[in-house]
Amino acid sequence: MAEHCPEVIIIHNPYDDMNYVTSVHPDFYARNLKQYTDCLVYVSYFIINSAISNISLQFCQTPGALLSDLVIVQSESVRETYIKAIEEWVGFMGRKGAFSRSALERKIQALGSPKVDKVLHSKREDFALPEQWNSMLKGKRAVLYNTSVTGILQKGELELNKIEDVIEIFREERTRFCGGALIPLAILLSHPCARSLENAISRL
Repeated sequence: MAEHCPEVIIIHNPYDDMNYVTSVHPDFYARNLKQYTDCLVYVSYFIINSAISNISLQFCQTPGALLSDLVIVQSESVRETYIKAIEEWVGFMGRKGAFSRSALERKIQALGSPKVDKVLHSKREDFALPEQWNSMLKGKRAVLYNTSVTGILQKGELELNKIEDVIEIFREERTRFCGGALIPLAILLSHPCARSLENAISRL
């Protein structure tokens, strides 16, 4: 990185060493990348359903959000939450003057989500599925079932039982196919809070 010093670096993992479940290599923490670029940009990897809830303040006060020169968020409501959250962090940490309101308004921009853009501009013919998938999906409606490590760590075996029930429903339903985006179990089991759930996790 020191050899190339790119003009812009874009990140989507903002946690540095603050996430105890998973992490990028420390060389790629925001605080390290910032010294090798003129513009560090953070784009969130997740999408918030603003009609139901807003983003939690803790996601707005991560090293990636604080250290980046530009933060791209999905909507004006999320943008305003980021601004308020960082202002709150500044007050709590006694760092008044670190970010002015005008600086935050320039730093945090509601330019949308690349995930949403990809979905909106993609066509079925743009993608080729493996032949095995084609045979499994023939005549069926496909559903992507996504899970969150937060739910598992907070709800424990109750959450795992729910996941198992959902998978069982799709196993019995012949008109639909469920493709899973399950949390990597090796990563999950490395978390102290999840070790007691090893038997339940292994069933999945």
